[in-house]
Amino acid sequence: MTGFAFAGLVYGPYSALSLTLIQHHARAESLTTVLAARSAVLLTASPLGAGLGGFLLDRASAPSSSAAVH
Repeated sequence: MTGFAFAGLVYGPYSALSLTLIQHHARAESLTTVLAARSAVLLTASPLGAGLGGFLLDRASAPSSSAAVH
């Protein structure tokens, strides 16, 4: 439970802080392009990471849940 609380404290302000930093450092005329590129990378990275994680877990010979019960 403590781990979830810590994760919430760390992740909670992440999106606001990252957008603030982008707005601060990007030029005004390129801000929409930078934000669109950021969104494209984030939306693409999630399914790719899940697929790669599944592939690596399969290759790592992780025990199945039924084998762990016995």
